[in-house]
Amino acid sequence: MIALHQLLKKRMKMLFLIITLAIASLPVVVVELVLIFSGWASVDEMDDPFIGLSGDQTLFVKHEQNSVFQIRKGRQQFFRPASFASTKPSDGFRVFVLGGSTVQGRPWETETAFPQWLEICLNANLPNRTVEVVNCGGVSYASYRLKPIFNEVLAYQPDLLVLCVGHNEFLEDRTYATEKRLPDFVVGLHRFFMNSRTYQYLRTQLLEFRQHRQKEPLDQLADSVVTRLDFENGLNRFSTDSIQRNEVVAHFRFNIQQMISAAADCDVPLLVLAPPVNQKDCFPFKPSNDWDSQSVSSFVGVPLENLESDANGNSHNADFCFSYGDSLFREGRFPEAKIQMNLAIENDLCPLRMTKALRETLELATRRAQQRLVGKSKIVFIDLQTELEKMSAHSLVGDEFLVDHVHPSIGTHQLIARWITKSLQQNKLIRTTPGWEIDVISQFESKVQTLDFAYFQRGKDRLASVIKWSRGKAIRAIPENRP
Repeated sequence: MIALHQLLKKRMKMLFLIITLAIASLPVVVVELVLIFSGWASVDEMDDPFIGLSGDQTLFVKHEQNSVFQIRKGRQQFFRPASFASTKPSDGFRVFVLGGSTVQGRPWETETAFPQWLEICLNANLPNRTVEVVNCGGVSYASYRLKPIFNEVLAYQPDLLVLCVGHNEFLEDRTYATEKRLPDFVVGLHRFFMNSRTYQYLRTQLLEFRQHRQKEPLDQLADSVVTRLDFENGLNRFSTDSIQRNEVVAHFRFNIQQMISAAADCDVPLLVLAPPVNQKDCFPFKPSNDWDSQSVSSFVGVPLENLESDANGNSHNADFCFSYGDSLFREGRFPEAKIQMNLAIENDLCPLRMTKALRETLELATRRAQQRLVGKSKIVFIDLQTELEKMSAHSLVGDEFLVDHVHPSIGTHQLIARWITKSLQQNKLIRTTPGWEIDVISQFESKVQTLDFAYFQRGKDRLASVIKWSRGKAIRAIPENRP
């Protein structure tokens, strides 16, 4: 009898606690319902706790006469023209490929970029579907500028999204306030509560209040990309302190997690590509703080034995690491050479090549999402650097695959398209048509033959311009004294 009384007493306490919590949460539920039925939604610019973007970030506009969506003319300074049907065909297979100049196909144009070759591969494997592969590659576009576009194209009924990102994260000059250096668990809580309109509303009001209180708005980037290297003596804008490695990686992680979650929420398969870098044939862009566009290596002609004796004291000197690696390579000591050439990339104060930290962040975010979404949305990861290293002599990627520090040759673009296709087949996202690889090779050749001399000459001229720009010698550079 006593035991029954104690049991009832415990249950009454539990019931009282539940009722108390329900009453306490009732105002939140009411506010949530009011915001839902009133149609309130958070402003996109407020979704990023690191920076804001000014202006209209929409990439596509509907062309009423032709019944297509096309890239807005105001955005074609950074994007090549692209379009797709406003009404998706009933048999349509629609793909959007997002990224930077690698996706766009620089130094050439979209006609020879891997999305173009991917469309040929998909048509070979999906003969009964109307395939559309839309190139959304923006020159110098980093993850924070791609995120609004990513969210936009999710509304255009994609069957697949491809994201290739990682090279441009350090290009724009931006600052991160101390309070924005958020621990991972805080970012995780933010992402969880962003599902609540009450949280979004309160957060929006708080950020607006803070902006009114401050003399200057929170870090606000211009509508168009302006990189540090666009200025006269652009290399001077890169330094140990100014590139803010840890903050950039944290911001990159946030953006990737947001895009992965957005694709999963819409149940759209996502293929994530880590882009390749030139390890073997690309000297660092800024090895030290005092380096400028007129500087030359301090280690030219230094014997290997001297470099070996100085190795311990120069492990953070990008000039030394590359020179030492190059000497090791010439001596046939390839594994050691690879270590030094990778260190040269990591220690470069002008990080135009995806760093190890960014690559690991991209892969980890993707792998975690794969574990979380087992049996739900498909997410696939391909490290293009790893794939090219498998094909490279001595596992070092160089000019045989890339035409400069990061941009693939036309043949490498074709390889990437085939790798993507095989990955989609392995993950059962598309069917496999026997003999498709033989068919697409002949189609690749036919496509290249349709391009005239002027197309390849423009690519050659653009490559020369990119090389000058990357070394701090931009053509038509912005005056140095302009902010």
